[in-house]
Amino acid sequence: MRKNFIFSAVLLLTASAGLTNCSSSETSELQTGVIDEAVNSIDLAPELLVQKPLWTSKDFGYLNTSSYKTEDGSAWLWHDNFGRLTTIMLFIPATMDISVLYQNPSSVNQLNGKYYQLGNDNELKLYDSFEFEGQHNDFNTSDMAYGFEHYRQYFKGVKVFGAGYSVNYYITPQGKRLAYANGQLLTELSVDTNPLITANQAKRIFAARLGEQATKDWTAELMVREFIIKKNDEDVRDERLIWHVKGSEYPKEEAWKIVALSSSMVSDDPLCHEAQIDAHTGQLLIEGNTLSFATGY
Repeated sequence: MRKNFIFSAVLLLTASAGLTNCSSSETSELQTGVIDEAVNSIDLAPELLVQKPLWTSKDFGYLNTSSYKTEDGSAWLWHDNFGRLTTIMLFIPATMDISVLYQNPSSVNQLNGKYYQLGNDNELKLYDSFEFEGQHNDFNTSDMAYGFEHYRQYFKGVKVFGAGYSVNYYITPQGKRLAYANGQLLTELSVDTNPLITANQAKRIFAARLGEQATKDWTAELMVREFIIKKNDEDVRDERLIWHVKGSEYPKEEAWKIVALSSSMVSDDPLCHEAQIDAHTGQLLIEGNTLSFATGY
């Protein structure tokens, strides 16, 4: 998972390098400030253009993944409060023979087959990996060469917001052998992945919310998201197909203030206005900024 934990002093340096435009890293051409006439001329039902967000952060419940631990041989398995397996760690203390690694899954496919059973509609796609020479540290007590593989989860070909895995492995004479994995997988998804509104319509809805015109550097990505919502003192799951819209950038002074106050998770993107819009109904679900949406992988 692509998460960067950076404290405020470093955050300021990160922001200074990237508060000039709001385009996604996957956008090939930068067209900041050029009005997108195709978006701004779209006719929509009036009620879609005068929306307030359905939810704020106060409406969100908590996905607990810390209190449900079981053991399976040398593996520790953590479940969330909805009963889903979310994290695996093989228990390999320094006193245990390293050969125990040879008996455990060595790839994400094996991991899925043995533990997760994601099913035909779900898959994990590798999006980066790297390897290191052997060196002694808290993770690598064996001095063996090791590496990391980072995956994103997809449901019926659509990226799942906030779901993915980092797989940490040793490089042994028998090949890669898993040391531990962490992240979150969502194994009970059933949402219809066919959108009823377009990316441009989603941008138009958000532009109306901001009181602005969309420009050509705005992006909208189709994603599946599971929300945990507080209802009647209980946490319930609310599953949606969404357009994750990245809109205009924050004014620099405001962006500096937000970045300077943040000491949690950030992404590499500039600070933008962002929103998530129901791709079936056009309902504005939640809005925020790049930092508040930094867990979207």
